[in-house]
Amino acid sequence: EKVTGGFDPANDLNSLVAPLVRQVDLTFGMILKDAISAVKRRGKEHSSSASFDDVSDPFLGARQHCAAALQHSSQGDNGASLNYTRKALESLLKAVIRALALPVRSSDPVDNLLLPQLMAVVNQYLEVPGEFRKALEIVRDDSTLGSHDQGKSKQDFLTSAITQAAINRYQQLERFFETLLANPEKYKKRAL
Repeated sequence: EKVTGGFDPANDLNSLVAPLVRQVDLTFGMILKDAISAVKRRGKEHSSSASFDDVSDPFLGARQHCAAALQHSSQGDNGASLNYTRKALESLLKAVIRALALPVRSSDPVDNLLLPQLMAVVNQYLEVPGEFRKALEIVRDDSTLGSHDQGKSKQDFLTSAITQAAINRYQQLERFFETLLANPEKYKKRAL
């Protein structure tokens, strides 16, 4: 369909076929990308190695955790919702650290760092405005509420208002860090 005009045997066959081969390559790439995304949406573990989706959306894992937090919140499971909010925040900060190649002073790889360590790296190397620094602390503290007693109590103190507030703050942080990745030099404290 993409080839226009009649076939002239005098034309070079390779030059006529080259655009078709390129279109087939692009189409195959898009089909493969869609297939990878579909597998990830079905709940498969997010690989630590970079995939096509990691390049196009470094926050993919964080967004998946946030979606799980919203789902648990809608079902009234506030503890699980807060746990997923914490996972989303950890995944978000890991993506920022990787994307900006921030130095990590730890023998552990970035994927093994805990939330306080991730926050320390981000706060050390990036100029995070006060309101977002405070939001990081609030989401960290609120999401920790979901971990108390490790499911041994009913966690009656957790309300949907606490859960939704933590998710909303997390989403604000995600938008801020998207902006930061679009213009990282504006937020770096010093040359790395």
